[in-house]
Amino acid sequence: MKIVYPTVALPEVLDGIDGVHLAEVPPFTILLLRTVNSLYRVVIGTGPQVYVQGGAHFRELTPASIDGVSGSGRCLTGGWIGVGVLLQIRAPGRSIVTSPVLAMAAEPAAGTVVH
Repeated sequence: MKIVYPTVALPEVLDGIDGVHLAEVPPFTILLLRTVNSLYRVVIGTGPQVYVQGGAHFRELTPASIDGVSGSGRCLTGGWIGVGVLLQIRAPGRSIVTSPVLAMAAEPAAGTVVH
């Protein structure tokens, strides 16, 4: 799995990640996904759950699941997302399909604090 940890703003990271299987990404990692129409911030949770913020439908961080889908709406390998594919985001009470992903970048998980 190739993850790039950028030190620049997302629009400048065009050679970042090509694709990633969400199950392989450490919890609390933040993925920034630029689609044709929106920017999404995805915080990786444990198991298949993620937390999504961005676009017109997710103004606040929302528990969800994400899969990459082809232009015809067919689900790709479950939990895999990448440049060029659409995102299917499923949250309680709603399911949306985004425009194609143009770029991806990742921020490493900050040190976890246990109280």
